[in-house]
Amino acid sequence: KALYKTSYSIYKENQKKPLKFVLLSDLHFSKKIKNYVLQAVLDFTAKEKPDYILLLGDLIHSVDELDGTAQLLSSVSNVASHVA
Repeated sequence: KALYKTSYSIYKENQKKPLKFVLLSDLHFSKKIKNYVLQAVLDFTAKEKPDYILLLGDLIHSVDELDGTAQLLSSVSNVASHVA
């Protein structure tokens, strides 16, 4: 229902630019969530051009929604090269 952005710079020794992480938490993906909501999350994430996407919290609303998880993970993996 809300997207919040907080920025921190993380540098690794001998690295020219900081690594960029996006943390997505408690998405509660379900069939009831319209595709435009997922697309808004993906668009927001893509604009950040992250090196890594971290998925935390509840990804699905219930066990009945496991089919949607594959779609969610596939969509997120198209945005960043590393998803954890």
